[in-house]
Amino acid sequence: MGDTLTSYEARVRCRDIAQNKAAAITTKSVGEAANKLLGTAQRHLSFSPCPPTATRCRDLPLYDLSSIPEWLKGNPFILRYYRAGYTTKQCFKSVFALHNETLSIWTHLVGLLIVLVLSLHILLNLGLHRTQDYLVFSVFQLGSMVMLGGSSVYHTFSAHHSEQVHNIALAIDYFGITSMIVGSFYPPVFYLFSCLTVVRAVYLISITLLGILGLMGPFFTFFNTQTFYWPRMILYSSLTSIGILPTIHMFFGLPANEQTLPLYKGMFLMLATYCVGIVIYIFKVPERWYPGRFDVWLHSHQLWHFFVLCAAVVHYFTCIGAFQMWHVTRGVGGECA
Repeated sequence: MGDTLTSYEARVRCRDIAQNKAAAITTKSVGEAANKLLGTAQRHLSFSPCPPTATRCRDLPLYDLSSIPEWLKGNPFILRYYRAGYTTKQCFKSVFALHNETLSIWTHLVGLLIVLVLSLHILLNLGLHRTQDYLVFSVFQLGSMVMLGGSSVYHTFSAHHSEQVHNIALAIDYFGITSMIVGSFYPPVFYLFSCLTVVRAVYLISITLLGILGLMGPFFTFFNTQTFYWPRMILYSSLTSIGILPTIHMFFGLPANEQTLPLYKGMFLMLATYCVGIVIYIFKVPERWYPGRFDVWLHSHQLWHFFVLCAAVVHYFTCIGAFQMWHVTRGVGGECA
């Protein structure tokens, strides 16, 4: 009987030990699973609710440079007022809020309206009558509007919580930049070189082929990365340089008279405005000299937008003048139909 009780007690003891181990394992597994879920949630919701690093605790929180994802860290001299982890609705709402991209959004939104008005003026009042006239000006106008609209889209959705959405918006922005650069040279080259059809064709084909690279590039992942920053800048600088060449050719190789000189000056003014903006953008001034002081107002990207808009408006009037001169003289020398 004693042996039976001892055997029974041993079985009970073994059962209790097994149950305790099972409970411990279960508790550990549940704890690990809970921690894993918590970590996943924190990765997806790392900007919600408002953490200690946020500038304001509200429905549109702002963050400092150390708290945002790597893909938003494009300027080390802008220290605060970043949007990050926003939903689509929050991105739309942030258009009307104050942060370090507010002016970047609105400079080109207002610019889009200005260019739209100028485009309607050209199409309705300039007296275009040939298919090629409409085609040349349409390339220029659409390029300008795609750039300004695409820029506003990017700066609105750059704060989206999805990196994929951010990259798509960035690709649209770069696509617009190339469209603007290529389209800008169609009207002046087409009309001012109307007497030199072979030269005109070489210029237009060259800028178009290089432009295709700039149009396709943004839709490849590597093109939009920070490591590809300088190759990207070289491509856009090359596009601009090819545009400078026909401008120099116009000034030194075509007749200079009271009709053409204002057009040449307009081309040089447009290029000079772009160049000043590019230098400001590349070297990130003035925030490079005073980090943190220009986080919201007048940092390099906003100034770059302002110079781009000014250059576009100047160029619109230059293109109008080029068409009017061609329409009156039928060519720079007055000989070409």
